[in-house]
Amino acid sequence: MPYGVQIRLLRADEPTPQLEPPNFVYAHPRGHRFEYRIDGLSGGHLPHLAVAGCVFNGIVRVARERGIALSHALVRAEGDFNEEGTRSTGISYSMEVGGEATDDELADLASFVRHDSSVSQIVRHGAPVEATNVVVTSSQKKSERICNATSIPRFFLTVRSWPRLPPR
Repeated sequence: MPYGVQIRLLRADEPTPQLEPPNFVYAHPRGHRFEYRIDGLSGGHLPHLAVAGCVFNGIVRVARERGIALSHALVRAEGDFNEEGTRSTGISYSMEVGGEATDDELADLASFVRHDSSVSQIVRHGAPVEATNVVVTSSQKKSERICNATSIPRFFLTVRSWPRLPPR
């Protein structure tokens, strides 16, 4: 599947890997470091990254709330789109969780996070998405205007024109 992401917890004693963009390491304010590996960074990757990120953050948050010290956490998400690229064919994800807790406690944590992930629920059940404001800037004439686009409800269009910069 062409749209894959992976997020994992780096151990405290593990050196920070040197990654090429769009991959990166994030140092969380609560002290953990997370490694993000992304097949590419396009609009198609972002829903998969959002699902993986929400699930991963849930693992870290719930483990902390329950007093579980994590030694391993990993989430992979992947999916694809139809031929036109207009609809997802679905997003699947897997979790790996290890830490200072019993197998039952870790399985309960994973089950809770699976049902608690707000992004997964939004993707699963859908949400309205609409543009509420668009700003258009033209370099072809000096003017600025704001107009309502009547064909789309609650849509405002701002047009700004600036002098064209000379070529370099």
